[in-house]
Amino acid sequence: MAEKNDDARSGGSVASTCSALQYDENDSLSARNAMMVNNKWLSDITFIVGPEKQRIYAHKLRLVTASQYFHLLFFGSFVEARLDEIEMEKEDPEIFLTILRLIYGAQVDIDVANIREIYDRIQMYLLPQSCFKPLIDCLLNLVSKDTAMQILGENDFYQFKMVDEMCLRYIQNNPLYYFKSVDFTVLSKEGMLKIVGLQRINCTNDQLRDAVQKWQLANPEADSGQLMSVMDGTLRTYMCDKMFLLGCVATEGSSTETQDGRFELEIHGKPVTFYGIGVYLPPFLGSVSLNLKTFCNGTYKELCQISLTRKRKRMEVVDLVFEPLELEEEKTYQFILTRSLGGYIFQTDYFPFINEPFRLAVNRDRNLPPAFSHVLFKYTDEEQ
Repeated sequence: MAEKNDDARSGGSVASTCSALQYDENDSLSARNAMMVNNKWLSDITFIVGPEKQRIYAHKLRLVTASQYFHLLFFGSFVEARLDEIEMEKEDPEIFLTILRLIYGAQVDIDVANIREIYDRIQMYLLPQSCFKPLIDCLLNLVSKDTAMQILGENDFYQFKMVDEMCLRYIQNNPLYYFKSVDFTVLSKEGMLKIVGLQRINCTNDQLRDAVQKWQLANPEADSGQLMSVMDGTLRTYMCDKMFLLGCVATEGSSTETQDGRFELEIHGKPVTFYGIGVYLPPFLGSVSLNLKTFCNGTYKELCQISLTRKRKRMEVVDLVFEPLELEEEKTYQFILTRSLGGYIFQTDYFPFINEPFRLAVNRDRNLPPAFSHVLFKYTDEEQ
């Protein structure tokens, strides 16, 4: 009787120690297979598992069908091939039962406490790739905005493609958020290569380069040559929509030091997530500083600040890209763009316009309005 109770505990909730199947028309095949885990009925092999010598029952046909390891164990030249009971003193009974549940197609409980041990045993027992699915599902369920960078790093060990893809979708959408985190600087070189090799990401090339330099400072022993090569050799675009704005005509003007351009965005139709705006710069040589702020809770909050040196005298567009800003429909949002153009003013002739879902309104009361090329946005309900 004591042996029967011990055996029942070893099977947990999956099956009784020795129980023929009880057929019910509502049973699924997977449920019936689950009943056979650690079931003495029709069992032809017993494992004596762990230091406490827990008896766990199994069926050779199921084991050899799933695993070349067990095929060699039962039908090879090993002494175990002639035994009805096999001792596995170093194995953990619950981990071994989880492996049996995978083999029998039963439901398994995978969490952060056991996922690595289960992964190691799946490889050790030479189980098919399909047995990794519960582990992949476990990691996918852990991925969120706050954990994406951490899970990407942990997945270096597992190399599950679906997990990488989900983590990278979060990072692609809002890279500037992750570039500020500690998890970013502890990322491996392999993880960094996945990021710098992205063809779609919501940051500028300069912002990505700054992130790589920050990572290099935290990892001085790492060879970063490959990182720079991949980054410079990748043609990137944004992971959002670019809508060109009509009605802004840029012309040269008289000299001044600083320009403040106040403008408003009115949102119509449905809410959008605002990622950035393209600003025309005039054809001059010298230093440029741009600072974009939005009015929030009674004060202006900085969204993006960049400084650069113009080395070619031609008109060009500079993208100001920032962390996503969710804008509600039927609301108006205020912004201010401060430009220091090294003594050069950039006059803007402005014609009112509406581009769905935006209406751009420029306040002419203070200095001159900025000259815009485009906005970067997504409809909020299209985000992941």
